[in-house]
Amino acid sequence: MLTIEREVIERVLAAQNQPEVTAPIREHHLRRYPELNVDQIGVLRDALLSHDQVFGIQGKPGTGKSYPLASIRDLAEEHGYRVRGLGPTSQATKGLRQAGIDSETLQMHLTRPQSSDRPTLYLLDESSLASSKQMREFLRSLQSCDRALLIGDTGQHQSVEAGRIFAELQDAGMRVARLGKILRQKDEGLRLAVEAATDGRIEEALRLLKQQGRIHEIPEREERLKAMAHDFAVGQDSALLLSHDNFTRQDLNAASRAELQKADRLKGESRELGILLTRQDVTGADRERAVSYQPGDTIRYRKGSNRLGIAAKSYAEVIAVDPERNLLTVRQGERYQTYDPSTVKGVSVYETARRSFSVGDRIQFLQKWDDHSISTRDLATITELDRHGNVRATLEGSGRTVKWNVSHYRHIDHAYAMTSYSAQGATVDRSLIHIDTGSGVDQTTLKVALSRARFDAHIYTDSTDRLLAAVSRTNGKTQALSPEQVAQYRQPERVRAEHIPIQHTQEVSYGHAIGF
Repeated sequence: MLTIEREVIERVLAAQNQPEVTAPIREHHLRRYPELNVDQIGVLRDALLSHDQVFGIQGKPGTGKSYPLASIRDLAEEHGYRVRGLGPTSQATKGLRQAGIDSETLQMHLTRPQSSDRPTLYLLDESSLASSKQMREFLRSLQSCDRALLIGDTGQHQSVEAGRIFAELQDAGMRVARLGKILRQKDEGLRLAVEAATDGRIEEALRLLKQQGRIHEIPEREERLKAMAHDFAVGQDSALLLSHDNFTRQDLNAASRAELQKADRLKGESRELGILLTRQDVTGADRERAVSYQPGDTIRYRKGSNRLGIAAKSYAEVIAVDPERNLLTVRQGERYQTYDPSTVKGVSVYETARRSFSVGDRIQFLQKWDDHSISTRDLATITELDRHGNVRATLEGSGRTVKWNVSHYRHIDHAYAMTSYSAQGATVDRSLIHIDTGSGVDQTTLKVALSRARFDAHIYTDSTDRLLAAVSRTNGKTQALSPEQVAQYRQPERVRAEHIPIQHTQEVSYGHAIGF
């Protein structure tokens, strides 16, 4: 990780002040966009006048980062650039597509070699969600004439995998343009509370929300979830239930379905279906260790294995686990085989869960589905469902209809509730936020969840007395290089990475986390 972080920082800083990587613009170009505010015009100017191959756009949630991106695309294409959007999540790519930018996930982009007969301008949205390793691979893929805009907010969620590279690049001296004027919130009281929260003034944000009647104390968890589900079901606007963890998300989905059934918004008989959920506790190197698997798990082989005769994108069920010899036994149809999981790359691990679905249920797709041009986290409403598992659903946004049998695609779940992490980048009319003061919530959870809403947001908590302490916590994402090592890159006579000493042993005090 030390090597990766140093390489990323040095690639970005070494490509600063490169006249050949930018196309000239004139002030009269900026007058073509009267719909942009002063902040957005500033971003447009700074991004396109910069002579840095990699440039950052740091914007608080709801500041309208997508608006100048469409203008940047127009001007860049006029000056000979091909413009491509990238995002670490499907939610991020969806926002870019809404701005009229041809986009795909960063992961998909990195799976194939890049070549073009003209320079490319890449717009990488939600850059804080990109891991250090992904950022390194992305920068390595850039041609000398390409440019990249890294767009995001260091105050929101960071990548699941190691690193906080977007913030680290800014600390090291990557030049950025900043957006600070919040536009998303149309309710003045809510906007003031969101501004306070995103500025780190948590006590003031909670005081405003309490004065506005937007904080509800319900000590009993079951009653709290039921109240949230009821308030969700009675509304006719676009609303989202938000939680810190997947366990509560599932309970909120179940409670919401019960309330929707009472309101007669779900039709016909409920059908119980077996779905596949990603095992959140199996990531990275865990997939190479047999002890990480359990009988009954489902494995998806994204790349397949010629040696084992496993096709790409095929599935297998785990039958037995031998931790001592690091072996898995899996079944594909009638075929069984045993192998060492460290020899097979590109796998995903799922557990099976049972869910009840009805006509009228809102669902989300949990896995990209190329056959039907569906992206991860796309939403749909079930319009037909029979006892054989045949489903027809209408996709939100496009109105397109998709039909399938759940035996062929089981990556679906209810979409009434989301974790704040999954919701980053989403915009709804109303957000209903669950905060258990005894769980691992922090400032980022509050900032992201609160800022999703345009018109209204409510917090449901077990204790208003403990709420401030809970959401004032900071949960800093770890990095390999120390802040002092990163800061040395900002010196005028920049110290190169190989001359920065590595502290192999450091004094550790209580309260510091140690990574092995």
